[in-house]
Amino acid sequence: MMPAAWSSCSSRDSSNRARPDNELRIQIEARNEKLLQAFRKHLAQTGLSLKMVEQHASTIQHFGSNMLLNQAPSHGLLDMTSDEVEAYLQTTGVKTAKTSFKRFVRFLMETGRMEYGQTEELWQMLK
Repeated sequence: MMPAAWSSCSSRDSSNRARPDNELRIQIEARNEKLLQAFRKHLAQTGLSLKMVEQHASTIQHFGSNMLLNQAPSHGLLDMTSDEVEAYLQTTGVKTAKTSFKRFVRFLMETGRMEYGQTEELWQMLK
C-alpha cells in the first residue's frame, strides 16, 4: 500500500504545482506592503507633504511589483540589488525616482532594516 503522502504527490495536477509560487508571491507582497507602510510613516514624520509621501512610496511599490516580483526567483524589497535598482532607474520615466530610492535606502539604513554592506552598495550607486 502506498503512503498517503506519496499518493497525494502523485495525484497533483499542474495547477497545484504553481501554487507554492503564488503563495511565495503573496508572502513577498505582504512583506513589501508592511515595509512600505513603515516607509510612508517615516516620510510623513520628516515633514513631507502627503502627496510626496505617496509619490515616493508608489515609486518603490512599482519597482517591487513590476521588477522584483517578476524575476525568477521572485524576491522582495529587502533583497533588491544595486543592479536591479540601476536597471529600473534607466527604464522608468519618473523624474523623481532616484530621489525616491535615495529616501528609501536612507530609511532602510536609519532603521536597520537592511545590512550595512547592502545599503552602502545601493547608496554608492545612487550618488
